[in-house]
Amino acid sequence: MKKPYATLLIILIATATYLTMSQGNLYVNPVTKMYDYGVKRDPICERWENNTCREYVCAKTENNTCKEYAYQINYLGAFTYSFMHIVIKHLLINMIMLLAIRWVIETKLEKKLLIGIFLFSGILAGLGYALANPHSWVIGASAGVAGMLVAAYLVDVKKTIIVLTGSVLLLSCIVLPLTDYTIHQLTTSHEQQLNNTQQEIQKINETIKQVEKTIQEKQEKGENATQEIKQIQNLTKQLNQTIIKKETVTTEKETIKEGSEKEKETPASDLIHMLGALFGIVYMLAFKRISFEWFITDLKKYWNWMKKKWH
Repeated sequence: MKKPYATLLIILIATATYLTMSQGNLYVNPVTKMYDYGVKRDPICERWENNTCREYVCAKTENNTCKEYAYQINYLGAFTYSFMHIVIKHLLINMIMLLAIRWVIETKLEKKLLIGIFLFSGILAGLGYALANPHSWVIGASAGVAGMLVAAYLVDVKKTIIVLTGSVLLLSCIVLPLTDYTIHQLTTSHEQQLNNTQQEIQKINETIKQVEKTIQEKQEKGENATQEIKQIQNLTKQLNQTIIKKETVTTEKETIKEGSEKEKETPASDLIHMLGALFGIVYMLAFKRISFEWFITDLKKYWNWMKKKWH
C-alpha cells in the first residue's frame, strides 16, 4: 500500500493550525482570531470610525436610498478556511474521516491528485457558499473532506462503505463521548482550581495583614523588622503568582464555555457539504475519468450479487 503522505500532510497542517490558534486549548478564543482566515462575503466599507464601519459602499440607489450594497469576497480565506477549525469536535470529525478515506483512495490515486481534490472542492465550495450567503462566514475542512469522500466512493464503493461505517461508529461511540467527558472533567477541574486559588489568595492576604501588624509593633518598639519585611516581599510575590494562576484558569474556563456555546449556535452546513461533494465529482471527471468506470463496475458487481441472493 502507498504511504498516506497526502492525507497526513493535510491532517498535520490542520492540526498544527488548530493547536497554534487555540494555544493548546479545546477551543479557539476569541473566535474573531479566525475571522480573517474564513471564507466570507461582506459589504464593502466606505467609512471607518473607531474600528467600526459607519458607511457602506452602495451598488444600487433609488430615490436617494440605497437598495443594494456592494459586496466583496475574501478570496484568500477561500484557501485558508479548509485548514481552520474553531472547536475540537469539528477538527476530530474531519481528521478521522480523512484518515478513514485515505485507506481507500491512496491505493489508487496519486498524491497530487488527492491534494488537488481537497483544495479544489474546498475552494470552490467555499466561494459558492459565500456567493449564496451574503454576510456569511464559513470555516473548516468539511467541504474538502466531502470531495475526497466522493472520490473514495468512485474508487471503491464497498471499502468506502466499510471505512465510513467504522468511522461513524468510532466517532459516535468513542471519540465524541470521550471528548464530552474530557470537557466536563476540565470544567469541573477549573471550578475546583478557582475555589482553591481563591482560598489561597484569602489566606495569603490574611497572613500579610498579620505580618504587617507585627512589623508595625516592632517599629513602634524600635526593634528590627527586616525578617518580616522580607516575608512580606515573598508573600506579595506568592500572591501575584496565585492571582496570575487564577486569571489563567478563569480564561481557560471561559474559553471552554464560549466554545461550547458557539458550537451549539453554529450547526454544520448541508450546503457546504453538498457543494464539496459536487466539486469532488467535477474534479474526478476532469482528471480521473476512469474512476467512474470503476464505480459502475462495482455497482454492476454488487447488483448481480444481490440478484443471486434474492433468487
